[in-house]
Amino acid sequence: MKLGKFRLSKKSLNQLSNMLEIRLKRSRLLSRPVFLTAEPTDACNSRCIMCNKRKLYCSPQFKPGFMSREIFEKILPWASYASSFCWGGFGEPFLHPSYADWAEDLKDSGAKLLCFTNAISLKKELAEKLVKIQFDNIVISIGGATAKTYKYIRGVNGFHSMLENLAYLNAVKAAHNSALPVIDFNLVAMNTVLPELNDVIRLAHEHKVRSVAMPDLNLQYEENVQESIWNNMDEARKYIESAQLLAGKLGVGLVPPTLDEKKGDCRDFFSLIQIAYDGTVLSCPMEKYTLGSLKHETLSRIWNKAEYRKLRKSYFKEGLCVTCPHCVEWDKSRTAMLRFSVDLRAESK
Repeated sequence: MKLGKFRLSKKSLNQLSNMLEIRLKRSRLLSRPVFLTAEPTDACNSRCIMCNKRKLYCSPQFKPGFMSREIFEKILPWASYASSFCWGGFGEPFLHPSYADWAEDLKDSGAKLLCFTNAISLKKELAEKLVKIQFDNIVISIGGATAKTYKYIRGVNGFHSMLENLAYLNAVKAAHNSALPVIDFNLVAMNTVLPELNDVIRLAHEHKVRSVAMPDLNLQYEENVQESIWNNMDEARKYIESAQLLAGKLGVGLVPPTLDEKKGDCRDFFSLIQIAYDGTVLSCPMEKYTLGSLKHETLSRIWNKAEYRKLRKSYFKEGLCVTCPHCVEWDKSRTAMLRFSVDLRAESK
């Protein structure tokens, strides 16, 4: 398809079609997911205090799972339509033994790849392969600017390993004169990390990290209530304002957490699919809607099955307050931000 002298890519055409179908209030979609997440494994070598699966990971009954090639093959044809393909999930993605090889398959299909990682398992061979295949964006979850704070937040002694692996990745990029993968930091907004926020910005600058994002803390456990910046908002504003000034001077992007009450929107029912390592298809990373399984169904069938269309219709007729009543992605009120939101999927294994 052409518009004047411009040729639309498959991704752009799919995104425009998706936007049009939302505007037309369609529940059956011809467009495919604009954002697609596939979880290679739920295994993890961190024990983060804010993770919804922390207690599950510590259970002696827990046995990590790894995505099979059969499930992966059912996802692969959809990768080229997505504007962003997150090759990662709740687990540490680099623990999957075929991570890099399958990432290369995704790149060959035309996917624009993103992943979230603690980078502890970003070994030299993997770093070299990710640069070689031009993996697009690696987001490193960082628990602070010191080994002590990192250990408290992330539950393991991985601070120095993370920085060493990041330094090697940058060296490989430099050796190949490569801008990819772009590196970002992800720092969950918690009271413990606020005093180190400026030092995190300095680390980002030192290690050629493009930006530091501070997603809101989603409360999972009562013991984490004291970590919510919503109980310390005046101090939080001061730390974040200081960090914004420093980030501006150093040329590091800073995406702050929510600092004011507001109501928003979420269109994940129309634009996103989340696939767990075992083929379970979920509506989004936040809510508890299980839509099907790739063990028994195709992604095409799940995308427009009756249960999914019902959720889309509910969005238009009743709104998110009925369809997703407890999700902080759209409800940024103090009440919602301090409400426990345990993900029951973590307890259903």
